[in-house]
Amino acid sequence: MKALNKETCAKAQRPERIIQFGEGNFLRAFVDWIIYNMNEKTDFNSSVVVVQPIDKGMVDMLNAQDCLYHVNLQGLDKGEVVNKTSTPMGERYLPNALMLDLGLNTALLFTM
Repeated sequence: MKALNKETCAKAQRPERIIQFGEGNFLRAFVDWIIYNMNEKTDFNSSVVVVQPIDKGMVDMLNAQDCLYHVNLQGLDKGEVVNKTSTPMGERYLPNALMLDLGLNTALLFTM
């Protein structure tokens, strides 16, 4: 199997408009999959910046494959069996973040 990275697969470049805290499987395979489909089927045109909220996360592994990954969908859709793999999806991953609470306004400071 070929490695999944920007050399083996094109990655869409979209404006970063969403900050997501956490890089776990559920967020990537559900929430980010919904955003991916919104981009593919509408003019949403946004990408996700993912912040690793803990020291021992998956950011290094995901960055090594240029933040690309597949989602495998299995189940039923309108009574039909579904078993398909999405085209590569991806975000941008940051190792950690520091949040400063400034009353009603919240500022985010990222370290890279």
